[in-house]
Amino acid sequence: MVGKWQLKDHEAEKKLFNHRLVVAGVFIVVLFAALILQLVNLQIYQHEYFTARSDGNRMHSQYVPPARGLIFDRSGNLLAENQPIF
Repeated sequence: MVGKWQLKDHEAEKKLFNHRLVVAGVFIVVLFAALILQLVNLQIYQHEYFTARSDGNRMHSQYVPPARGLIFDRSGNLLAENQPIF
């Protein structure tokens, strides 16, 4: 089958393919190296910072006043009122 997709120079095509393969391989290695460096940065160098942040998220205390009502007897006399005693 002869057409416009016919290879002209097999050696030149092979060199071009190998060159592209090397460039793609180097690109992938650089990406994985960047990923590994970021993981090392997060888990080793910034360990204390993120530990403190997670402890801050986990331990948060907030005072919530209890919802209580006044207690009356059947004749309408006040028996107990809202008065905090500590």
